[in-house]
Amino acid sequence: MRNWIVASLILGILMMPSVVTAQDAQATAAQLERLKRDVAQLQQRIAAREKERKDEQQALADAERAINRVSAELKSLDDELQTLNENMQGLQSQRVSLEAALDERRALINQLIQEQYRQGRQPRLQLLLKQEDPERLDRMLRYYDHLNAELTQQLKTYQDQLESLGTTRSQIWAQTEEQNLH
Repeated sequence: MRNWIVASLILGILMMPSVVTAQDAQATAAQLERLKRDVAQLQQRIAAREKERKDEQQALADAERAINRVSAELKSLDDELQTLNENMQGLQSQRVSLEAALDERRALINQLIQEQYRQGRQPRLQLLLKQEDPERLDRMLRYYDHLNAELTQQLKTYQDQLESLGTTRSQIWAQTEEQNLH
């Protein structure tokens, strides 16, 4: 029975006279053309937006690369600044210890000079002229030789430490200037 209903409907549709007028065909054709134009415009807008999207993605990628590069440079500068600060602390510590050593050396040299002053201007000549015991004379001459050698050595060490302090101060100044540039 079902087949019979379907067959009747199909037969009724086929027998229906087609009343399609020329005016309906023109209207449909015009509507179809409008739809084609609308579709073409939409495709153009989609293509333009796709191009904008790609351009914006490229700009975003460029900005991310620039940010990463700047971040890497900033980290590098931070590391360099930390290294400079550590070097500066080491140099300051070295400067303080050199100044303390110089103070000690200065006091020792002062003490040696005072000892020589107490002995007089020409202690060797005075000892020889007194014509005292030769063993005592020999011992005193060795003492004066030792005193003079010690004074000479202390003066040399003092001069070396002064030069080292000057170098350290120059390095501190250079480090300070380098830090001021960063």
